[in-house]
Amino acid sequence: MECIRALKQRLPASGVSITCPYCRQVCLFEDVSYVYTGADEGDKSLQVEVKGSHSTKVDALVREMLILKEEEPDSKSLIFSTWDVNLTIISNALEMNGISHCSLTSSKFQENLHRFKHAPELKALLLPVHSGANGLCILVQI
Repeated sequence: MECIRALKQRLPASGVSITCPYCRQVCLFEDVSYVYTGADEGDKSLQVEVKGSHSTKVDALVREMLILKEEEPDSKSLIFSTWDVNLTIISNALEMNGISHCSLTSSKFQENLHRFKHAPELKALLLPVHSGANGLCILVQI
């Protein structure tokens, strides 16, 4: 894909037709886009190691939580999921990586909510979307 980026930099912006090397279809060069999906060398997420073997999304979530824990130690996060089983998977991944959290999926709804609000060591609150966050008032302090 480096060849496409190089072409985009060297060819004039309009009026040039090129042939796709894969499908051989001719198109205008201005209709071609180059998208780089890799991480930049300075990206902090490359330097953060996540413990355990998780899905890509859970891995990314835990990585961001670890970065947040380091950069803003007083911050707290709300994590929503449609499926309770995903919250269990996320809970296990957070636990493996030393991120204290609690969940509102358990029968101890009010107790866990109180703990999350008042315990500085708790960094995440896991919430099922279907609960509609009943009884939850979220205030943001800036």
